[in-house]
Amino acid sequence: MLVQCGHILRNSQVSKGSPRTLSTTASTTSETTTQINGVKVVSLDVHTSPVSTLSLYIKAGSRYENYSTFGSTHFLKHLAFKGTRHKSAIRLVRDLEDIGASFHTEIGRESIGYHLQNFQEKKNDNVQLLSETLRYILEPNLHEYEIETVKKIIDRETSTLSNDPPTTLIETLHSEAFPDFGLGNRLFVNPSVISSVDPLSVAKHVKATFFGDNRIAIIGTGIDHQVLLKTLEPLFSNLPKFLPIEGLPNEDKTIFSGGKVIRLNGPSDQTHVAIGFPGAAITHKDYSTVLVLKEILENNSAKLHENPWILHSKFFNFSYSDAGLFGIYVNANPGHGEEVLKALHKEITNLHNLKEDVLEGAKNAVKVKILKSFSEDRFNFVNNIYEEVVHEVNGYSSVDKVNSAGFNNFVQSVSNSKPVVVAAGNVRGIK
Repeated sequence: MLVQCGHILRNSQVSKGSPRTLSTTASTTSETTTQINGVKVVSLDVHTSPVSTLSLYIKAGSRYENYSTFGSTHFLKHLAFKGTRHKSAIRLVRDLEDIGASFHTEIGRESIGYHLQNFQEKKNDNVQLLSETLRYILEPNLHEYEIETVKKIIDRETSTLSNDPPTTLIETLHSEAFPDFGLGNRLFVNPSVISSVDPLSVAKHVKATFFGDNRIAIIGTGIDHQVLLKTLEPLFSNLPKFLPIEGLPNEDKTIFSGGKVIRLNGPSDQTHVAIGFPGAAITHKDYSTVLVLKEILENNSAKLHENPWILHSKFFNFSYSDAGLFGIYVNANPGHGEEVLKALHKEITNLHNLKEDVLEGAKNAVKVKILKSFSEDRFNFVNNIYEEVVHEVNGYSSVDKVNSAGFNNFVQSVSNSKPVVVAAGNVRGIK
């Protein structure tokens, strides 16, 4: 999951670029090159859009925070495109505005994404400025006054989020499903921690996560691959090196911990429930199976809403490099907590012996959504490409490999698992 925050306005040798099959349309070709320091450079030749984009992803999400750096990822979302060692905040933003570029930042539990967007130019004159910008933001100044300004923003933001039951439940689901692992860290900083965040703690997170080998990927759309390589190579060939920092979260294979019911006090008098099951990692053979399962459940959601006390429902799936979390959130009228739990569990686990035509229809629907994301949401599509490049998978073609046997086996494993249940508001009957 990536959360957006936007504003509109050693010598390295390079390996030979090679075409790569990704989840692209027939009119889109892609090429990938990995530099010797591990920076992956991907370009997608887009003929159908006048817009070009350049995105930089870093494995620096909240799962990599520890007791001394908690909240850094959330702060970095708002510290992006501020002052750097190479350019002041005013100069950096003004240069982007001069070429009509827009920019925004996304954060997730595993990565931070910095995105730039501009009109395509035949001469690629703006590629240098866009590339420089992405390189410079890797070394933020992190002045005290910038941190203090961001604290006020985050204080208001967390206050709003604390009154949003779905966000509260999803955050709690992660912390309960993945205790003692980095995926259990909060994505949004705990309000009690905001005051303790300072330039030193954020700088510690930057040093620990930004510059290690194989942590950076750069993806361009509508930009010639060779031009992009030529521009990026001198900028990223000599990244700073720092000694490893002790106390980082356990990065061994994350283990799902279920069989829990968490009841939270909440501002709502309605019943809010999220039930989470072990999902599939991006690299797991069942990753596409989960996508198809989610599609089928969404198509069948009308049955769930035949219960008059259910007001709203939403299925979710979070797939990470080594684990997954899959389930459903429901908002219901008070006094039906027990019925809600039974209905949710039945909805997810009662899918044995699915008809072949239903399965094939869901597979086609998933593939259509993947392709539509390219034309309807460029950065969502780029996010998907990033996951495929980093984890060396192909989400589109893997959907075709989903079959009835594998689907039924996964549904059976979900049925046999012990979920995590988190409830807020009126929690009577939730047990």
